[in-house]
Amino acid sequence: MCNPQDDSENLCGDYAECKKTGGARSASVCHCFEGYEGVPPDCTPQCDSRRKCGLNQVCLNNTFTAYPTCVEICGRKICGAEARCDKNDFSCYCPPGHVGDPLKKCNKVSASALENIDRIGSDCSVDKDCGRGLRCETGPNYRKCVDPCIKKRCSAPLECVTTRHTATCACPEGFTGNDDIGCTKDVIATPGFLSSPCSNLNCGLNGECRVLGGRPRCFCQPGFIGNPPECKVECRISADCAWDQNCVQGRCRTHSDSDCSECGMNTKCKLSVGGDEDEPKCSCLDGFKGDPKVACLPI
Repeated sequence: MCNPQDDSENLCGDYAECKKTGGARSASVCHCFEGYEGVPPDCTPQCDSRRKCGLNQVCLNNTFTAYPTCVEICGRKICGAEARCDKNDFSCYCPPGHVGDPLKKCNKVSASALENIDRIGSDCSVDKDCGRGLRCETGPNYRKCVDPCIKKRCSAPLECVTTRHTATCACPEGFTGNDDIGCTKDVIATPGFLSSPCSNLNCGLNGECRVLGGRPRCFCQPGFIGNPPECKVECRISADCAWDQNCVQGRCRTHSDSDCSECGMNTKCKLSVGGDEDEPKCSCLDGFKGDPKVACLPI
C-alpha cells in the first residue's frame, strides 16, 4: 500500500507512481510508469544503451516515447516506438492493432476498440458517434474519437477494457479477480469441484494458484522468487547474484567458461557488466592469494 498524497518515503521507487486501482474506496498501490518493466519499487527501463537492444535496433528516448525503448533502424531512418520496418522499401509502419505516427510512436489499441479502429481520429459530437469501445474526446479545438485505454495504465496481468465508453482494468481470460485484489490464475475444475478451487485464493501480483493433492496452493510465477503474495524478481543487478553468475532479465545466470578465460587457477570470476563489453573480474578463492590473472596459491 502507498499514499498518493505523501510519497516522502519513495515506496514506489524512481520509476513508479502511487495511485488508486479502482473507485474512491479502493486501495492505492504502486504502478510502474508506462514503458517500464518489473515490480515496484524495482521498475526498470526496457533499455539504457544500444547493447540492451536487438540487432538493427537502438535505444531511443525522446519527447514522443517519453521513456527509453528499443526501436528499429530502417534504412536511413529510425522508426518510432512500437513501429516496424518494411525492408522492401525501408518505410516505417504501425503493426496491426496499433495506430499513430510510425516515425514517432504507435499506440496499441485495446481489444474492445479494435472493431471500430477505423473510426479513431474521426470527428464526433457524442460518444455513440464513435461506436463501441471508443469515446468522443473534447479538446481545445476539436472533438474526436479516441481509444479510452490509451491513457489508462493497468498493472500486469490486468488488461484495459472499455465498458460504456469508459476504460477499466480487468483480469484477462483464464484469471479471476479485479483491479482491487489482483488476478489469480484459474484452474480447470475437476468433477469433484463445483467451481475452481482457486477462485477465492489471492496469490498476489506475481503469484499463481495450483492445485496439489486436491487443495489450492500459491506459488510464484516462473521468473519470480519469494513467498506469495510477495513474489519478486530474483535480481536487479549482477551484485545480487552469486560470484559465478550474472543478472540477465531478472534471473541469475551462470556465464560460460570462455567469458573467464583471463582468470588463472584457483580463482573465481564474475562479469562486470558495463561499457561496450562484459569484462571479467577475477579474484582468488577463499584461502588462496596471489595474482588472479596468473594463479592463486594456498595461504
